[in-house]
Amino acid sequence: MAVLRMPVALPYCSFTRLPPSRNDTVRACSNAHAPQTFEPTVARRSANYQPCIWDYDYVQSLKSHYVGETYMKCAKKLKRDVRIMFVNVVEPLAQLELIDVLQRLGVAYQFEEDIKRTLDTIYISRNNDKWMEEDLHSTALHFRLLRQHGFHVPQEVFNSFKDKKGNFKTFLCADTKGILSLYEASYFALEGENILEEAKDFTSKHLRHLKGNINANLAKQVNHALELPLHWRMLRLEARWFVDIYERRGDMNPKLLEFAKLEFNMVQETHQNDLKEMSRRMTTKVNALITTIEDVYDVYGTLDELELFTDAIERWDINAVERLPDYMKICFLALYNSINEMSYDTLKEKGWEKKRVEEMADAVVGVLVQSLYTTLVSESQFPLEFQNQFEDMKKRLEIMQAFLNDTEGLKKKNETVKKTLTDLRELIYEADDILLDCLIRAYYRKDDSFLHRHSPRELRFRYKKGKKLSEINIRITKMEESLRTYLAPIIRQASQEEHSNRGFRWTSQAFDQSAIVGLKDDTRKIKGWIKPRNEVLHRVGILGMGGLGKTTIAQKIFNDKDVVERFTKRIWVSVSQTINETAIMKSMLKQLGNDGNGCDDGMLLNMIQQELSNKTYLIVMDDVWSIDDGWWARIFAGLPKTEGYSSSIIITTRKDDVLRSMGVEEERTHKPKVLKEDESWSLFCKAAFSGSKTISKYPELKGVGKEIVKKCQGLPLAIKTIGGLLSSKPYSLSQWEGIRDTFHDQLTTDQGDTSIISSLQLSYDELPSHLKQCLLCFSIYPEDYEISAEQLVHWWIGEGFVWGKNLKTASESAFDCLSELVNRCLVEVVHRRNYDGRVYSCTMHDMVRDLAIKVAREEAFCSFDGRGRQIPTANSRRLGFTSKMDMRNLEGNSKLRALLLMPSSSIHFDRKTGLARVKSLRVLDFSQNKLDNVCNDDLLYWIISLNRLAYLNLRGVAGLRELPYSIWKLRNLQILVLNECNDLEKLPPCITTLKKLTVLDVGTCSSLQYLPQGIGRLSNLQELSGLKLASPAIMDTCRLGELKDLVQLRVLRINVSKEGEIADKELDVLLGLEKLEVLSINTEECENMEIIEKLNKLSPPPHLQVLYLRYYRGDATPGWINPKSLSKLQYLCIENGELKQVNEGFWGSESTTWKLQGLCLKYLPRLYMEWEWVQKRMPLLSYLEVSHCYMFKKFPCEVINLGSWRKDEEQESEDGEKDKE
Repeated sequence: MAVLRMPVALPYCSFTRLPPSRNDTVRACSNAHAPQTFEPTVARRSANYQPCIWDYDYVQSLKSHYVGETYMKCAKKLKRDVRIMFVNVVEPLAQLELIDVLQRLGVAYQFEEDIKRTLDTIYISRNNDKWMEEDLHSTALHFRLLRQHGFHVPQEVFNSFKDKKGNFKTFLCADTKGILSLYEASYFALEGENILEEAKDFTSKHLRHLKGNINANLAKQVNHALELPLHWRMLRLEARWFVDIYERRGDMNPKLLEFAKLEFNMVQETHQNDLKEMSRRMTTKVNALITTIEDVYDVYGTLDELELFTDAIERWDINAVERLPDYMKICFLALYNSINEMSYDTLKEKGWEKKRVEEMADAVVGVLVQSLYTTLVSESQFPLEFQNQFEDMKKRLEIMQAFLNDTEGLKKKNETVKKTLTDLRELIYEADDILLDCLIRAYYRKDDSFLHRHSPRELRFRYKKGKKLSEINIRITKMEESLRTYLAPIIRQASQEEHSNRGFRWTSQAFDQSAIVGLKDDTRKIKGWIKPRNEVLHRVGILGMGGLGKTTIAQKIFNDKDVVERFTKRIWVSVSQTINETAIMKSMLKQLGNDGNGCDDGMLLNMIQQELSNKTYLIVMDDVWSIDDGWWARIFAGLPKTEGYSSSIIITTRKDDVLRSMGVEEERTHKPKVLKEDESWSLFCKAAFSGSKTISKYPELKGVGKEIVKKCQGLPLAIKTIGGLLSSKPYSLSQWEGIRDTFHDQLTTDQGDTSIISSLQLSYDELPSHLKQCLLCFSIYPEDYEISAEQLVHWWIGEGFVWGKNLKTASESAFDCLSELVNRCLVEVVHRRNYDGRVYSCTMHDMVRDLAIKVAREEAFCSFDGRGRQIPTANSRRLGFTSKMDMRNLEGNSKLRALLLMPSSSIHFDRKTGLARVKSLRVLDFSQNKLDNVCNDDLLYWIISLNRLAYLNLRGVAGLRELPYSIWKLRNLQILVLNECNDLEKLPPCITTLKKLTVLDVGTCSSLQYLPQGIGRLSNLQELSGLKLASPAIMDTCRLGELKDLVQLRVLRINVSKEGEIADKELDVLLGLEKLEVLSINTEECENMEIIEKLNKLSPPPHLQVLYLRYYRGDATPGWINPKSLSKLQYLCIENGELKQVNEGFWGSESTTWKLQGLCLKYLPRLYMEWEWVQKRMPLLSYLEVSHCYMFKKFPCEVINLGSWRKDEEQESEDGEKDKE
């Protein structure tokens, strides 16, 4: 085939910006209709620009012929020929030069795996780098490419090219190629690398003063590099320039050049089409407007004018235009009208005129659409045969997403909407499954040995999926047309009604004292906070879930006799979800005896301030949900804070972060408890019986009444709701027994704004969509079940409910979601990490669980029977399996996504059961179940068939000796937990091919002696637990040195065996793991003191936050455990050791102290330590845990048996003593 020629390059626009003229003066124009004003002369810069050639017609005329199957086949053949070069080129220098050429030609992304493999080999054999000795070009190229690809190469490699005085040797000036390579390498310097800075100065100077004859091609490269170094250039533009240079090189490879040209032309064709599309969407008018505004900012406008213009844009308020100079008014009005016109056209095109982008109508559908759309956007390299279908789906989903944003609450009122959402949910599930199948297939295809692109099996897959995608897109189109024609008017009307009525819940300071039960301790505690006059303004919070009685407690305090006498003025503000700042201030004024009628809104706060000036006041802000728009900051700033007039603010809310944002400290936050058994019964009797009727007249009802109250679990609103329901019915035993037996249905039936379900529904509706999904997961667990936080986190990641974002991993994001649910009082913590509060296990109040079951059933998140019990069906999507369930009911199920086996549940499984035919799972958790009665071969055979599986937990499964080699088929697997599998003896080497794996946990697998070699290839691994440092006598084992490639690693748990070994060259490996935050070292099985000495010489990770050291056999702690080496350490745990003392640098110095927040020291009977040392060198310590440390002196807690100390409890005790005084 003839070499393809490069087409004429696209012209690019050259904007000639003339020098500013300082003599030009422009007088601001005055408005013809405004009073004549004279403004001072403003000195302005001016500029002159040549017209841009990139007009609409020119862009649309761009054409390229590099499309179609012919060019695709040619590119594929050339790519295969280039790949062979990696095999044929064996010399390290030649390999590096090949990689450099591929990068500069812009085709390196086509060979990422080959490049990585080659660089891995070169880096590993870097100690045998004789080929680099005294060759500057080789050394510099080696340094630059390895650093560029993330390898650690020290700057000291260039010391051999320096003389005894530390200057670069003069003879190097004759080596132009080497000098140029060193120049490019010097731009990869890190902060503080002086050698590279010197290299940059040295090379820049000599390249600018080159003398003598040098190759013309090389001279062009020198001038090009001096203009801008390679590291700073745009690769695509660099590729176009380098093609010409490479074509004239003597060592040019024709096939590589041909491939580079063809690839450039094909990519250019793609960019041309993108540019055409962008040009069609963005009109010439808008482009001209943007250019004009940019010039105003860059050249013409003054600083004061630009601040006014920026403020007007941010406010997007047409009234703001009056403050702008005339020339800016034109710009603002043009921009304002253009954007509004575009917005209107876009919304009108989609069938409705108003969108709310913050909320979703259906938690399941909303998150599914968002998740699927996000994947479609991020996975830009779809399998070619499905690209058109996926692109079409992406456009359709944009429209469907907009519809969802506008149907909040409508599904409850309109059966057509409900039916449409149900159909859409099924449709999106199908699309999501197909997308995942295609992506997994693409992973297979990367290795031709696994799947041939044109095999019959592959062709069948492509035909089947392509047909299914087309059908889905047709169905989405029909659904969209149906919604436009039928529902658009309904949506607009309902949206307006919903906006006006949404989220308002009015409360009052008035209350019925006779209806209140208990609360004595609550009111006493809060009164103790607000009555003292030692502060100008007390801020107190009452935090709890809906229905817990927060408002009742506030009402009781507000009307308390002592409180009334204590404060001159009292104000009750009912905030609720819909916040109207003006209405809040008018309500405050009205309670102060001033109605505020006729005054400007801007004066309201001043009037409040005047009314409260020189007075003591109590303000209750009841039911606060958000302070996002700053309303509280403005009101609070206007409240008087005068010495000698001690006032108080009480805030009730369901959200912990609201209290913190409003300035309430944790120590002044009251969290009401549920009612005690006798209090619950008393409240129930008051609600269920009225007038002369009492329980004593109906003794036969007492037993069943007690059972009903027990089901309420002490929640006041639930007790009053069910009591109120019973008060309206005949006092007959059969009636009460019926209510008891249908308790779940009675409380999950909406009975108006006062019902328990309505109260809790407010909290649910306020959740972001992804948190709604997370909350619904709790519905599969039994009542009062203690749920593992780690299991929840892994489940959410496996199903794609949460993702890694910015610098946070998916696991960190998931724990944040759990904390958010806790802070919103929807989930209750059972156990948490002591020093920072991370949740270990949690549970859910039965009332909240009932709500979760109700919503999960409505949205087909799970399958439940009429009494709220989970049942397996052919349509089940998620299942918490128990022994009482029948697996045969799963026969024909193709929808099941998550299966979690509840603890102590037996399961019958063989290849003929209904479960064995389920292939759709993404989450499978059999943890804490031995599965003694299950054939492991049958179980594993089925598991390997689950291609979509992302999370697999076989923790504690008995009899599991090894995983099958075919585990490589689980290409979507991200989390693999085999912890406590005591019979597990080895992992197959092919486990290192699971490139998506982020979590690998083989901790406490007592029979597992080592991990296979190649773990370092798991480049996405973030958590590795159970790494065993095995004997070097065992071949093909994972060595500590492999970890250097795990640059994403956050958590590492190492077990050192008695035969283990650490090589000297591996002592610095941990130092290179810059993202490692948690490190655990366990030497229980190691008695070799040589290994202990090696551990003492380790270089720790630079950003370590948590360190566990267990069974350490040295006399003193390792030398690297000191505040200087571990400057970011927050938690230190040392357990079960033979330590006699800490190392010499452990306590740091006056200027270098620990930043520890938590410290745990257990079973250290020979270690001597004094509390005074801890206090002095660990000033930030907030939590301490000690046990069996007999030689500890003057510690503030028990040291023989388990003891603990908290700084906040000590501080709270001290504050209590001060309050008494």
